[in-house]
Formats: sequence, C-alpha cells, structure tokens
Amino acid sequence: PVLVTTVLMVLFWWLGFSYTDTILEALWSPQGDAWYVTWLLKPLWWIVYVVTLLIVLTVSTVLSYLASLPVAGPLFEMLSEKVEALETGFEAPFDLMVMLRNLLTTALHVTAFLALQIGVFAVILLVQLIPVAGQILGALLGSLTGPLLVGFVPFDYPSTLRLWSFREKLAFMFRNFTLFFGFALASSILLYLPIVNLLFLPGCVIAA
Repeated sequence: PVLVTTVLMVLFWWLGFSYTDTILEALWSPQGDAWYVTWLLKPLWWIVYVVTLLIVLTVSTVLSYLASLPVAGPLFEMLSEKVEALETGFEAPFDLMVMLRNLLTTALHVTAFLALQIGVFAVILLVQLIPVAGQILGALLGSLTGPLLVGFVPFDYPSTLRLWSFREKLAFMFRNFTLFFGFALASSILLYLPIVNLLFLPGCVIAA
C-alpha cells in the first residue's frame, strides 16, 4: 500500500507542479510594463501562485490517498484480516470471490458516503450565505464533516469484513460518534501531511 500511494502521490504532485502555473496564467496574467504591473500585479500574481500551489499540493495529497484505496484495496483488506486474526484468534481461509465482493462493497459504500458528504458540503455553502453566523456555522460543520470522509475509508475495511450494510456502518459511526470522530480526526491530520501519510496509511487501517 505504501508503494502504491507513493507512486500516486508523485504523479499527482507532478501534475500539480506542471499545470498550476499554466492554468493560473490562462485565468489571469498581468501584462505590460506599467509601474503598477511591475510593482503590484506581478508580485501579487506570484503570491497567488504560491498559495494556489500549496492548496493544489494539499488536495493532491488527499486525492492520492483516496485514489490508492481501490488500487491497494486487496492489500488493505489482507492487512485488516490479519489484524482480525490476531485479535480474535480466527483466521478465515483466503477466498478470491469473497475478496472481490468485499472490494466492490467497499467501493460502493465509500462512493455513497462521498455523495453524502457532497450533499453536506452543499448545505454548508448555503449556510454560509447567512451573514456573520453563517460563516461560523459553515466553518464548524466543515471541520466536523471533513475528517469523517477520511476516517470512513479505513473504517470500511473491518466493517465490510463483518458484512455490515451501509446503514449499519453509519449507525455504528453515530452511535459511537465521539470515539469515531477522534479516530477520524487523528487519521485526517496524519494523512494530510506529505510523507508522514505514507507511514501512517496502513496504521489507520490497523487502528480502524
């Protein structure tokens, strides 16, 4: 899993470095030799470029993590099964069809949870239209829902091994919200950090 994530992260970072300036120049590129262009607009463009690049790299890190999950899914599932065997003393025999079924279930449930998150983010955008209070409430909702998406993905492996439905997974999350949110918050912090996330990605699956 670490190797797969590393390759995907390098790919996403390369795309970010390669195309951020091109896209930014297409949207806005100060032209001319006037004093305000040289001393104001061009320095401002570089500031916007650096900020945009940092955002792109952060998003690329998260995307590489999410993209690695279906690719490295079989490895994460084997890791989760091994942890189950150590904890329970029972190790299920390998079954290719079961593994493929679990991977499909994971992909469907993560997609469903992502769609749910997008709906929540749409609500957050609408809430932020409310003067003053909307900004505070939107930031609060965003800080609560963001980590949940990151935490749901490693949690899905052990819960899928238990053959839980999507509704059962959500019910477990909200029934144990404090515990789950602590896990999700820790996972999101570790997985947002470049390089560090490579070391802790399997650890998040084990922790789940």
